[in-house]
Amino acid sequence: MADFPEPLLDYKSKGYSAELLGTEEIDGTECYKVKLTKTPVLADGEEVENVDFYFFDMDNFVPIAQQSEIKSGPMKGQMSEVKFSDYQEVEGLYFPFSQSQGMVGQDGASVSINKIVLNPEIDDSVFAFPENN
Repeated sequence: MADFPEPLLDYKSKGYSAELLGTEEIDGTECYKVKLTKTPVLADGEEVENVDFYFFDMDNFVPIAQQSEIKSGPMKGQMSEVKFSDYQEVEGLYFPFSQSQGMVGQDGASVSINKIVLNPEIDDSVFAFPENN
């Protein structure tokens, strides 16, 4: 829950550390590579390092990719990757309208977003529990 909505948000207050590792190219885009070290996790009964790598576009400073090592199971040791693209402005903020998730170096499953609405008006009745009959 500490990582919701994003591990980088208030990372210092969570006890995490961030380190700029330099630059790297992701899909033709020069990016800053940032290592985020989080609280260790248990994997297969052992406490292991919990690290994510973030890649930020050097021109616009938006996230282009996030990579994490898989800690257990049949894919253990491999790097998963989420890529963000098709950034569009919504009420002065930029959001990725496309993302893909898979393994580093492979095509991933893609999700496209058609519309983002900030702070919509939602009727309280949407959250009401149904009456028992």
